[in-house]
Amino acid sequence: MLRNLARHPAKAGFSIVGIALSAGLLMIGAYQLAAVDKMIDQQYRQVLQMDVELTFNEPTPARAAGELRHQPGVLAVETWRRVPATLIHGHREYRTSLLGMEPEPQLRRVLDSRGQAQPVPEAGIMLTRHLAGILDARVGDTLDVAVMEGRRERLRLALVAVVDEPLGVGAYLRRDTLNALMHEGPAVSGAWLLMDPAHTAELHAALWEMPKVASIGLLNEAERGIRDYMDETLRMFAVIFVAIASSIAFGVIYNNARIAFAERARELATLQVLGYTRAEVARILLGEIALLTLAAIPLGWAIGTVFVRLLHQAFSNDLFRIPLVFTSQVFGFAAAGVLIASVVVGVLVFRRLGRLDKLRVLKAVE
Repeated sequence: MLRNLARHPAKAGFSIVGIALSAGLLMIGAYQLAAVDKMIDQQYRQVLQMDVELTFNEPTPARAAGELRHQPGVLAVETWRRVPATLIHGHREYRTSLLGMEPEPQLRRVLDSRGQAQPVPEAGIMLTRHLAGILDARVGDTLDVAVMEGRRERLRLALVAVVDEPLGVGAYLRRDTLNALMHEGPAVSGAWLLMDPAHTAELHAALWEMPKVASIGLLNEAERGIRDYMDETLRMFAVIFVAIASSIAFGVIYNNARIAFAERARELATLQVLGYTRAEVARILLGEIALLTLAAIPLGWAIGTVFVRLLHQAFSNDLFRIPLVFTSQVFGFAAAGVLIASVVVGVLVFRRLGRLDKLRVLKAVE
């Protein structure tokens, strides 16, 4: 086996590269499936801890939180203030909103790059990493903020921290700080509620009766909606990608095996005539396929890592960012796909050896 591979190094090298490329494509599909699950779990298990998001039809005094706490099934309440604004840094700008929160929010947390919850600083503003990249802003820079509500003032706020969130973009600061910047009292735009599931229907009916409630957002429905969207787009794309990559892996390995079989048919037939069993003869040919496949897997992992990083950059947008996830399952999926294709090819080659016409092959003129 080694002698035959050494005689044709270029062919062996191209075979290894072809199998490695197919393994890299399989790794992309596995990465997408793992990354989508991690993205949704991070947003709806670590960042968003509430069950209900209420939005009021106008800024409301903060004492509304006390009334909400007395509604049936409410376990916790956190209020927030949202103000539309345009963030400006140098020649770059982005229209979004300022979200004022409690100093240490529990129902709607902000996370650093390690996934740890961070308090909202007393002064300054926090941006999601993607938004900071859009504005080309770094911690310590000063942003111009054009407020689009109330007096429509132009503010200057220091960027004091960058947080990581997989969905959307955000600009965060303390609610009392935002109230002071807006020259208003302790006003709120809405509230996050943690509720007892046993009182869901009763709580919803009570909330709809409140005159200032403009909308009620249910987090479980929002999560279901984003999962459906991902299933229709990224997951379907990943499944198709895996199917294509699997067919490429099988095609490369099978084509290489057929060429090797055709080139060595006389040699294999001679060995069978001399008394070697079909299994012993097959071991020679299949051993070459196994060596090429095993040599291609590490290279496929390296190629797949490059592909995954490029895909990660391509799918970073304002709507969502797929996290960069390298798990043992991602690498194992790519290796397993190539190995399964090799096993299937091995079975087909073994069957062809049983149908080999030894006399016709030995009579053939070279």
